[in-house]
Parts: sequence; C-alpha cells; structure tokens
Amino acid sequence: MVYHTLTEAVAMYLRSKGIPMVVWIDDMFGMTQLTFKKGTDEEQFQSSMRAMVVTTWVLFLAGYFLGIPKCLLIPEQIMTYLGIDCDSRGMRFSVPESRRIKYITILQQLMTESSITYTALERMVGKLVSLECAVAAGMWYTRHQYAALARSGIHSDAKRRLKNVTMIFVTPKIREEWYLWIYFLQENKGSPWKSFSNVVVEADVYSDASGRCFAGVVDIPTGVSKIIAGEFNEHMLQQDIQVKEGEALRATLSMVVQELPDLIKGKTLICKIDNQVLKAVLERKGTSHNLALNEIGKSIYWLMEKGQFFLACEYVRSELNISDQFTRESPGLETSLTDHAFKRIWDYLDPFSGI
Repeated sequence: MVYHTLTEAVAMYLRSKGIPMVVWIDDMFGMTQLTFKKGTDEEQFQSSMRAMVVTTWVLFLAGYFLGIPKCLLIPEQIMTYLGIDCDSRGMRFSVPESRRIKYITILQQLMTESSITYTALERMVGKLVSLECAVAAGMWYTRHQYAALARSGIHSDAKRRLKNVTMIFVTPKIREEWYLWIYFLQENKGSPWKSFSNVVVEADVYSDASGRCFAGVVDIPTGVSKIIAGEFNEHMLQQDIQVKEGEALRATLSMVVQELPDLIKGKTLICKIDNQVLKAVLERKGTSHNLALNEIGKSIYWLMEKGQFFLACEYVRSELNISDQFTRESPGLETSLTDHAFKRIWDYLDPFSGI
C-alpha cells in the first residue's frame, strides 16, 4: 500500500504535465499527451516518445530503478497491462489469448464437479473478477459464487488449512455463472474504455414501485411521452421493495427497447430512480446480498445488449420522480390479500350462509 501510494504521487505529477498515467503498485501505464489526443498517428507516436522520456527521467529523479527487460519503452497501439489487452485503436479492453484459453480450461473442468473447496472457489472467482474491465457482464455472474463463500461460514482471513478442507456444493446457479463465463471468454468481445464518449438520449426515463404496483415514464421533450404501469404478480409481491424497484426499471427498459429502438441505439440512457440501493447495485454490477435483485440486474444487462445502449442511473427524490404518482393511485389498496388467503376467509365466514 505504501509503495502504491508513493508511485501514485509520481503519477499525479506526470498527469499535471498532461501525461495520462495509470498506476498499480510498481506497474505504470502511460499514454499520448492529452494535447495530441486527436493528432495524426505520427504526432501521437512522437508525443508518446516524449512522454516516455519525461516519465523515465522523473522516475530516475524520484529514486526509482527501472527493470529494463520488463519495460515496453517503444509506444504501441495494443499493449498488455496487468494481464489485460489495451487496444487504443478499438478503444477496448480484452482478455489476452493465453489467459483466455487457460481460464476456459479451468472452468470446463469445474463444470464437471459436484463440490469444490473454499480455496479453489475463492481463487477462481478472484481470477474472474480480475477480468472485470474486459468482460462487461462479468461481475453480474460472480455473485452466487461470492454468496456461497459467505454461506460457508469461513472468513476470508481464515487459515489456508481450514479453507482447503471446507467443501462447497456446486449449485445450479454457480454452474450457470461458470457456463456464462466460458461463453464470455470464448466470444471475447472486450469492453469499451470507461472514458468512451457516448451520445445521451434526449429523453428522461423514470421508474418507481410501491408495495403492489410499478410504473415507468419515458419523458420525450420533442415527442409523446410513454408510460407503463401495472401490478406485480404473486411471486413479486413477496419480494422486498429493492427488488420491486428493480423490476419496475426492468419493465420500463423493456418497453423502451421494444417501442423506441432507434432512439436509444448506440446512446446512453439516463434513468432517474429514487432508490439508492438499486442505483448502487447497478453501478457495481450486482450484489451477493440480494440475489433476487441481482437476477433482475442480469436481465437489465441483456436488455442493454439487445437494444445496444448504455445505462446511467441518476438518483432523484421521490417527490421529483414523475412515475411515483402512477404507483400511488389507490393508496387504500397498498395492502391486499392473496387469492389463497381470501378463499380461506371466504370459506370460514361463508357470507351467504344466512341467505
């Protein structure tokens, strides 16, 4: 931690000089100076060379010794940094071929197992998480593995001997996560850089849920607004409000994908929600504490893939959420009986017995 902090201080100085710099402990990754970001290939190459010379000199003055055999001092358009391929031409991160083949082989072997040690699962999920920036949906498909580790009762700081003898049952959900990771690694489409610039959709999307209802509004300044609203089914009524809020957003986005595909394709959709937990789960790409909400998050991700759009969440207070009114139209019906409970009461009281 101390070493990383010291190196980060040097990187901050270099950034102040217009040299983009990423740091992890003692590994540094520099790029073309910001001034020449939109220059020709030759201008960017020369800029990168100058950045390399300046960085090398600053590191020398700061007391660093470079391991020359490990350094890549000639600028390249595709470079591997911390086990991830960084492609400046396609502006994407992807998994290196050797790493991709290695992990697919391990996952295929795990698919045949009925149980796995705590150590093996912890190691595997750690490897998968390290690929998060190159596999867009990856984090959504690690949450059941994390939940299984938590349910084992073993703490991450426990002795290795205890971890090695603790067995974890491979559930269908864990197997599903491994299966999807094999698919992601075989496809290896990569993931766009986080600085990738997108066009924002000229529409505001709101969603909200109450105890039994959900609603979503697509407010289009230059067109007709669209509204979706309804009641939750029997299964969803049993879920907590966080899950219901997620389902409301999923239903709203499903409507957008079906009815406004041209409006959102290749753009960023700003969704305004009044639930901080849902916003955090979407931004962190999942949760192991609420697996029902995580399942809805997966559905939202696949809607993004289908509609080819990006999603950004913005928190708004309930009184500013215009979809809130559509979930409160029958405040007296916020609590209702299930069909089964109503029939039991009906049979017990028999309201027509006196007729």
